[in-house]
Amino acid sequence: MKYTLTDKLFNIFNILFLLIFSVTCLFPLWHVVCQSLSNTMVVSSRDVSVWPLQFTFANYKAIFADTRLMNATFISLARTLLAASLSVFLNAMASYPLSKSKLIGKKFITSFIIITMYFGGGLVPFYVLLNNMRLIDTFWVYIIPSIYAGGTIIVMRTFFKNLPSELEESATLDGANDLRIFFSIYFPLSKPMLATMFLFSAVGNWNDWFAGEIFIRKESLKPLSTILMQIVIRNSTGIRGGSGAGVESVIPALANQASGVGVKMAAVIFATAPILVLYPFLQKYFAKGMLIGSLKG
Repeated sequence: MKYTLTDKLFNIFNILFLLIFSVTCLFPLWHVVCQSLSNTMVVSSRDVSVWPLQFTFANYKAIFADTRLMNATFISLARTLLAASLSVFLNAMASYPLSKSKLIGKKFITSFIIITMYFGGGLVPFYVLLNNMRLIDTFWVYIIPSIYAGGTIIVMRTFFKNLPSELEESATLDGANDLRIFFSIYFPLSKPMLATMFLFSAVGNWNDWFAGEIFIRKESLKPLSTILMQIVIRNSTGIRGGSGAGVESVIPALANQASGVGVKMAAVIFATAPILVLYPFLQKYFAKGMLIGSLKG
C-alpha cells in the first residue's frame, strides 16, 4: 500500500503527538520513582529531575521495616481482592435474570436500580445505617457496602442480553436449568466483561481512602490509601491528629528527617505498584471489554 505525502505527514504528526502525550503522562510517575530512589537531602533541595541522585534503597527499607504500613497493605490487598471478587460474582448473578424478558417485574427492578445510581440518602443516613448494622469499625464495612453497583449491573445485563439466545435454547433442550446455563455457558463467555468489571472494582477499592477515614477508628484496620492521604494532608497543611501526633505518627520512619521525603515518595510507589502489576494480566480482557459500553441495551 502506497502512502501519499499527506498520509505520511499525518502519521508523523500522530506519532509525535502520542509520544509527547505518553511522556507527559509517564513523567510524573517517573519523577516520583527517582525521588524514592534518591537521598532525601537531595530530594529536599529539589535537585532530582529525570534521574535518581545519590542512589539508595534506604527509603524502601524503611517502608518494609514499618509494621503499621505492612499491616495497612495487607488490609488493602484483602479488601480489594475480596470486595472485587464478590462484586463481580454477585452482580453477575443479579444481571443474568434481568437480561431475560420472562422475568416478572423486570422493568420495575431495572428502574429501581437506575434510580439508586442518581439519588442517595447522604453520608449521615448512610453512617447511621452502617452503625445499626454494626459494621462501623469492622473490616466488613469495606466489603458489604461496595458489593452492589448499579452501573455494573446495567453493563453486565446489557452484555448478557446481547449473547446469542440460541445458546440458551440449545442448553434448555438438553435439560439444563438456569444455574447450569449461567455457570456453564454465560459465565465462561463473559471473561472480557468480568475482567473489566473486576479491574474497575479493584482500582476503586484500592484507591478508596474515604471509608477508612470516616468509618474506621482502629488504626489496625485502616487501609494503605487512608494512611497515605493522612500523610499528604498533614504534611501539606500542618494539621495534626487528635492525639497531637503529626506525620511521624502515621509512619514512624518519617520522624527521621534524613529520610522523610524519600520515604513518602517510596510509600506512593509502594501503593501504586500492585495495580500496575495487576493491569498487564487483565489487559487482553480489558481491551475486549472496552467495547461493552457500545452494545445496545
